[in-house]
Amino acid sequence: MKSLRSIWKGQIDKGCLSNLRYLALHTCPNLITIFTPNLLGNLVKFEELIVEDCFKVKSLVSQESSDFKSSDYVLQNLKKMSLLDLPELVTIFGGLSIGPVLESLIVYNCPKLKSFHAMEVSGDNLKIKGEKEWWDALKWHKLERRNKTCPAYKEFEIDEDSVGPLAKDIYSH
Repeated sequence: MKSLRSIWKGQIDKGCLSNLRYLALHTCPNLITIFTPNLLGNLVKFEELIVEDCFKVKSLVSQESSDFKSSDYVLQNLKKMSLLDLPELVTIFGGLSIGPVLESLIVYNCPKLKSFHAMEVSGDNLKIKGEKEWWDALKWHKLERRNKTCPAYKEFEIDEDSVGPLAKDIYSH
């Protein structure tokens, strides 16, 4: 999928892709847009997202207008998200409230992802795994919310011994 630029463009019919539970995107060098705000509203059963080696992705959601308010939850069943080797990623969902049941967020080699909106990572049982330097430098929007629901953090380092366990974390269903 070396020429893929977006997953969906234009209007989407209600219910389209509503049974999608899992999406893994690997090595899509021209991918710019993964989700549109309107597509997010259809993904009612969506549970897991892996995005890896997609060097042009700046945000998981295009910044086009939508009917969502920042207080509306999208991807209400999202449990697991892995973001790997996304050097241009700046924001996950642009402040949209996602995954109230989000349990696992793995972030690796996303150097421009320097802040989170508290609404983007609001799952009560959320565990974030990432590089220590990244975590220590991370800034939080709406800091007062973070204090209430600060996610658990676990450091990982990539070396020959940790590649197997990292892959297991990412690809276990």
